[in-house]
Amino acid sequence: MAESDGEDGDGRREGPVEGTGDVSVSWVERVVMVVALGFTAALFSFAVWQALAGATAVPPSANVTDIADETGNVTYYVVTLRNDGDAGLVSATVDIECPTTSRSVTFENVPSKARRNATVHCPAGGEPSAAVATWIPE
Repeated sequence: MAESDGEDGDGRREGPVEGTGDVSVSWVERVVMVVALGFTAALFSFAVWQALAGATAVPPSANVTDIADETGNVTYYVVTLRNDGDAGLVSATVDIECPTTSRSVTFENVPSKARRNATVHCPAGGEPSAAVATWIPE
Protein backbone atom coordinates (compact mmCIF):
# COMPACT_ATOMS: atom_id res chain seq x y z
CA MET A 1 0.00 0.00 0.00
CA ALA A 2 1.36 3.43 -0.94
CA GLU A 3 1.80 6.20 1.57
CA SER A 4 -0.96 8.83 1.37
CA ASP A 5 -0.12 12.51 0.94
CA GLY A 6 -3.52 13.55 2.34
CA GLU A 7 -5.29 13.80 -1.00
CA ASP A 8 -7.89 11.38 -2.18
CA GLY A 9 -8.46 10.58 -5.82
CA ASP A 10 -10.36 13.74 -6.76
CA GLY A 11 -7.93 16.33 -5.33
CA ARG A 12 -9.56 16.97 -1.95
CA ARG A 13 -7.45 16.87 1.17
CA GLU A 14 -8.38 14.70 4.10
CA GLY A 15 -8.09 15.88 7.69
CA PRO A 16 -7.04 19.30 8.96
CA VAL A 17 -5.28 21.67 6.61
CA GLU A 18 -1.70 22.24 7.59
CA GLY A 19 -1.03 25.57 9.33
CA THR A 20 -4.63 26.38 10.26
CA GLY A 21 -4.85 24.46 13.50
CA ASP A 22 -7.94 24.97 15.65
CA VAL A 23 -10.29 27.68 14.36
CA SER A 24 -11.33 29.80 17.37
CA VAL A 25 -13.01 33.14 17.93
CA SER A 26 -10.77 35.85 19.38
CA TRP A 27 -11.78 37.69 22.55
CA VAL A 28 -12.30 40.91 20.56
CA GLU A 29 -14.86 39.19 18.34
CA ARG A 30 -16.62 37.81 21.41
CA VAL A 31 -16.79 41.28 23.01
CA VAL A 32 -18.17 42.80 19.80
CA MET A 33 -20.76 40.02 19.56
CA VAL A 34 -21.87 40.47 23.20
CA VAL A 35 -22.13 44.26 22.76
CA ALA A 36 -24.18 43.81 19.57
CA LEU A 37 -26.53 41.35 21.28
CA GLY A 38 -26.89 43.69 24.26
CA PHE A 39 -27.67 46.63 21.98
CA THR A 40 -30.25 44.59 20.07
CA ALA A 41 -31.92 43.44 23.31
CA ALA A 42 -31.97 47.04 24.61
CA LEU A 43 -33.49 48.29 21.36
CA PHE A 44 -36.31 45.73 21.46
CA SER A 45 -36.90 46.40 25.18
CA PHE A 46 -37.20 50.13 24.47
CA ALA A 47 -39.70 49.47 21.66
CA VAL A 48 -41.84 47.30 23.95
CA TRP A 49 -41.65 49.89 26.74
CA GLN A 50 -42.76 52.67 24.38
CA ALA A 51 -45.68 50.57 23.14
CA LEU A 52 -46.86 49.89 26.69
CA ALA A 53 -46.29 53.47 27.90
CA GLY A 54 -48.38 54.89 25.06
CA ALA A 55 -51.23 52.54 25.88
CA THR A 56 -51.35 53.63 29.52
CA ALA A 57 -51.30 57.40 28.91
CA VAL A 58 -53.58 59.40 31.20
CA PRO A 59 -56.25 61.40 29.34
CA PRO A 60 -56.70 65.07 30.24
CA SER A 61 -59.60 66.10 32.48
CA ALA A 62 -61.63 69.28 32.87
CA ASN A 63 -63.95 70.67 35.52
CA VAL A 64 -65.53 73.89 36.71
CA THR A 65 -63.42 75.03 39.65
CA ASP A 66 -64.70 78.44 40.73
CA ILE A 67 -67.11 81.31 40.17
CA ALA A 68 -65.13 84.28 38.89
CA ASP A 69 -67.88 86.92 38.87
CA GLU A 70 -71.63 87.42 38.81
CA THR A 71 -73.07 90.28 36.79
CA GLY A 72 -76.81 90.62 36.32
CA ASN A 73 -78.10 87.48 34.64
CA VAL A 74 -74.60 86.20 33.74
CA THR A 75 -72.21 84.17 35.88
CA TYR A 76 -68.52 83.80 34.95
CA TYR A 77 -66.97 80.42 35.80
CA VAL A 78 -63.35 79.28 35.88
CA VAL A 79 -62.81 76.07 33.89
CA THR A 80 -59.61 74.13 34.58
CA LEU A 81 -57.98 71.68 32.16
CA ARG A 82 -55.61 69.21 33.85
CA ASN A 83 -53.02 67.28 31.88
CA ASP A 84 -51.66 64.63 34.26
CA GLY A 85 -50.13 62.58 31.44
CA ASP A 86 -46.45 62.22 30.60
CA ALA A 87 -46.87 63.88 27.19
CA GLY A 88 -47.82 67.46 26.47
CA LEU A 89 -50.87 68.44 24.47
CA VAL A 90 -50.77 70.36 21.21
CA SER A 91 -54.40 71.30 21.80
CA ALA A 92 -57.44 70.25 23.80
CA THR A 93 -61.07 71.26 23.40
CA VAL A 94 -63.32 71.42 26.46
CA ASP A 95 -67.10 71.46 26.12
CA ILE A 96 -68.96 73.42 28.81
CA GLU A 97 -72.65 72.66 29.27
CA CYS A 98 -74.57 75.54 30.85
CA PRO A 99 -78.19 75.01 31.95
CA THR A 100 -79.55 76.56 28.74
CA THR A 101 -76.56 76.86 26.36
CA SER A 102 -73.25 75.22 25.62
CA ARG A 103 -69.78 76.61 25.01
CA SER A 104 -66.40 75.22 24.00
CA VAL A 105 -62.90 76.39 24.85
CA THR A 106 -59.69 75.34 23.10
CA PHE A 107 -56.43 75.18 25.04
CA GLU A 108 -53.14 75.06 23.13
CA ASN A 109 -49.62 73.92 24.06
CA VAL A 110 -50.37 72.38 27.45
CA PRO A 111 -47.23 70.78 28.95
CA SER A 112 -47.32 67.45 30.78
CA LYS A 113 -48.26 67.58 34.47
CA ALA A 114 -49.78 71.06 34.01
CA ARG A 115 -53.07 72.93 34.40
CA ARG A 116 -54.64 75.66 32.31
CA ASN A 117 -57.58 77.92 33.24
CA ALA A 118 -60.19 79.70 31.16
CA THR A 119 -63.15 81.86 32.10
CA VAL A 120 -66.54 81.24 30.49
CA HIS A 121 -69.89 82.90 31.01
CA CYS A 122 -73.21 81.16 31.39
CA PRO A 123 -76.67 82.49 32.04
CA ALA A 124 -77.50 82.58 35.73
CA GLY A 125 -79.51 79.70 37.06
CA GLY A 126 -77.37 76.63 37.51
CA GLU A 127 -73.91 75.13 37.75
CA PRO A 128 -72.29 74.22 34.40
CA SER A 129 -70.35 71.02 33.71
CA ALA A 130 -67.12 70.63 31.74
CA ALA A 131 -65.72 67.67 29.81
CA VAL A 132 -62.75 67.23 27.47
CA ALA A 133 -64.14 66.65 23.98
CA THR A 134 -60.92 66.21 21.97
CA TRP A 135 -57.18 66.43 22.49
CA ILE A 136 -54.05 66.07 20.37
CA PRO A 137 -50.95 64.78 22.21
CA GLU A 138 -47.46 65.92 21.26
